Amino acid sequence: MKKTLLFLMALVASLSAWAIEQEGDGYYLIGSATDWDEFATIVAQTPAVNAKMTADVNLGDDQTMIGTSSVPYQGVFDGLGHKLTINYDVTEDYVAPFRFISGATIQNLYVDGNISTTKGYAGGVVGNVPAGINYIKQCLSTVAIISTQGGREWIGGFVGQCIGSGTILNIDDCMCQANITAGWAANFIGIMRDNGHTNVTNCLSTATCTNATQFNSIYHYIYGDGTTRNTYVVNCSGTSTDHGTAGTKVTDEQLADGTIATALQAGRDEEVWVQDETTGAPMLKIFLQDDNPSGIEDVNTATAKSGQRYNIMGQPVAGDYKGIVIEDGKKRVIK
Repeated sequence: MKKTLLFLMALVASLSAWAIEQEGDGYYLIGSATDWDEFATIVAQTPAVNAKMTADVNLGDDQTMIGTSSVPYQGVFDGLGHKLTINYDVTEDYVAPFRFISGATIQNLYVDGNISTTKGYAGGVVGNVPAGINYIKQCLSTVAIISTQGGREWIGGFVGQCIGSGTILNIDDCMCQANITAGWAANFIGIMRDNGHTNVTNCLSTATCTNATQFNSIYHYIYGDGTTRNTYVVNCSGTSTDHGTAGTKVTDEQLADGTIATALQAGRDEEVWVQDETTGAPMLKIFLQDDNPSGIEDVNTATAKSGQRYNIMGQPVAGDYKGIVIEDGKKRVIK
């Protein structure tokens, strides 16, 4: 009897210590770094669970990522337009908030912050996609990714790697504004190999890459089957073996005149893409807020460096950058 009582007391104590809430539909509610950590623990035991964000979450120096190579994430994660801020600094491959996914859906999520690694295959949203049918929908990445591996890094603004026959990755209505420092990189996917398949549709990237040997359009390298539809990139130095899957290269002027936002909307009744009146460029509607039309915080014009040029997405650019720039609060066209 005494042993049974002690067991029940221990069970109650463990349950009460579990802080994350769960809705009646089974979705876990994530509104803090503690919730994120506990959800990662739950995923390690039950990978097909679902979650919703209830607030912006800043992980600080917390290095927790969702999914492992042995237990990849398999559920639905809905950011509901909230921002997840990361600051990963590790000596490992596949660094991303969702490190491994298989049969998962990541949607309506804005990822900001930093990734620093001495290895490769890092991604702004997902590290590795080894199996299953996977979806990344209406997500925004403004992550700064640095790899010091020194070649063959295969960094992706959204995904590090998609691998395996039968593996399918769909990226729909996503925007990449990543700032990458690496030799081998691409706007969306670092590498697809071993006959994986990807579909990239209605997406836009204004990502930049420093120290690039080659910064490619959609993938840095592809050993599989990829389809790109109605997808646009501003910066790329080549297509490598994109096998005809490169996105359409566009200029800042084209972003500013509204034609790309209209093209991305693609005639749908439900408004997905809009022209942001503040930045003068396309943006996913879910990330627009009445008090912050761009959906991107922490932009302080008072602290902008005098003489520093920025593109229309608010990203610093070098002195030889061509296109529409903002310098000392004024918009200019550099030809």
